Amino acid sequence: KLYEKWLEANIDWPSCVRTLVHQEPTVDEMPRASSVSPEPSTSTSVGTMTKRPRKPFIDLGSKQKKRRSDDHTGEDSTELAYTAAARLKEDGHGNIASVIEYMLKNPEAATKINETLKKPVKTVIFTPEKALGLLLSLKLSKWQYITLRETAIREGAKDIYPSYYKVQQTKVDCYPPKQSMSVTDSSARITLQALLDITVTRILKSLSNEMQNKQLKLISKWGFDGASNQSRYKQKMEGQQDDSSIFMTSLVPLKLTDGDNTIWTNPKPCSVLYCRPVQFTFVKESEAVVLELKKQMDDEIEALVPT
Repeated sequence: KLYEKWLEANIDWPSCVRTLVHQEPTVDEMPRASSVSPEPSTSTSVGTMTKRPRKPFIDLGSKQKKRRSDDHTGEDSTELAYTAAARLKEDGHGNIASVIEYMLKNPEAATKINETLKKPVKTVIFTPEKALGLLLSLKLSKWQYITLRETAIREGAKDIYPSYYKVQQTKVDCYPPKQSMSVTDSSARITLQALLDITVTRILKSLSNEMQNKQLKLISKWGFDGASNQSRYKQKMEGQQDDSSIFMTSLVPLKLTDGDNTIWTNPKPCSVLYCRPVQFTFVKESEAVVLELKKQMDDEIEALVPT
């Protein structure tokens, strides 16, 4: 308000000043552009937003994956599968691409593949009997078997092999009664009745079918043989006998029958795996020894009773 009267007053400018104000500037008088480029502004506008990079699809959660895949909802599924297979090949995932291509060509195989995927993986577990067979076939010592089992446990296969104690108990179950065996410094023998009983018992345990109330018959073969010039050891023996010669009687089960039906057959009748020792003696083979042992076997065969 102090200068209000002066600002609203009409000023009578000199004619020279009025001419300069209303005159158009000449080319020489116009301001020239600076040759120095202006420095970029360091200020950031309030409305500018920085876009974050998209996360890889594999790092997304299930909801985020579904939300992003909704962008392709309207596209053809076969085309999408073909595109996915081609992209997988480019990224070095040829095996996955081959599966997708196979499914596109053989859609009827989808049910079978789905059932296979849902089928639980069956872990092979050794029963004590199978573990005993493995131990004897490979001639494993106690330390070797325990090491094998502990290694399997460390690798995540906890229940594949039973403990060595269970294997030993199973081995004891394969023995005939102690009272049926006689052992001396120069010989060992088991009664034929006890040997046949334990043989039939073990065969029946290996079969899955129940055999109750059936009349079973075991057919076997037996024989003997001697060997001389064996290694001698400094071991005191009864009388004049030595361990340079050995004479052995053995029995081999051939088949177990129920009338005309064969329940079990020896798969390797000539293999030593199925050979059941009856007796062995450190004695040299002779006619007298053969006749004596044959008579013993004949007498025991006549004395056999059904069990």
